[in-house]
Formats: sequence, C-alpha cells, structure tokens
Amino acid sequence: MTFFAIFVRPMRGTLLTIATLFWATSLCAQQPLKPRIDMPYAVSQLRNQRLESRKGNGQTINGYRLFMGLSNSRSEAIALQQEINLTLGGSFIAEVVYDEPNFKLYIGRYYSQAEANRALYSIRPYYPACRSIRLPLPVPNSAP
Repeated sequence: MTFFAIFVRPMRGTLLTIATLFWATSLCAQQPLKPRIDMPYAVSQLRNQRLESRKGNGQTINGYRLFMGLSNSRSEAIALQQEINLTLGGSFIAEVVYDEPNFKLYIGRYYSQAEANRALYSIRPYYPACRSIRLPLPVPNSAP
C-alpha cells in the first residue's frame, strides 16, 4: 500500500469541501454583500415622490412666510391650523408643512418684506408669537 492509497484517497471528499469553503470565503470577502430590501410598489412610489420633492427644480427666490408655530404630532398641527383658520376668518389660510421631524405652520407666500409685514401686523393682535421668516419660495410664475 502506498501513502496516497492510505491517507489521501479517503480524505479526497473532505479536501474538496475545504478547498470549496476557502474559495467561497475569498469570493465573499472581495464583494461585500448588500442587504436587499423589497418594498411594495406603493411604498417605493411614495419614497421616490418624497425624494423628488426634496430635490426641487432650482427655481426659487428669497421670500417671506409668516411662521405660526410647530408641533411634533400631526394631529396637534392640524388642530392648530383649524384654530388659526377659524380665528382669522378666511382672510389668511394656514398651511401645515412637514419638515422632519416637526410639523410647521405657515401663512402666505410673500415675495417682498413689505407684504409680509402688512400681513404680520394684521395677525399679531390674535397671535403675538407670529413672526416673519425669510425662506426660499417658488418663482411666482411657477407657484402652485
């Protein structure tokens, strides 16, 4: 009997398995695995819309909005929005904007500081904490 017949032949399957394991681990080490996340179509569509809305089209100018307040919960923000709309009697409409992680309430889109100040002085008797904030606004021709 030869050395090959006694030791190597019975271990041939084991050696093949060990060689395959080394090859597979070296292959995996070269290409990191990325987790695959499967989302339903509706969720992925909402995610894409949210990402597109964050990009913007670059057509903005500096303008002013009246900041009324903020809240962590949507229900509180909507309740405050309804209260503001009732108090101001429809002459000004409050808008809830989600700016992670808060819901912010704004009134109007004013393209000059004089317009914003006029609106601010008429709202201040009802809401003393209201203030004018300079924000990028859509160009008037493309404003929704």
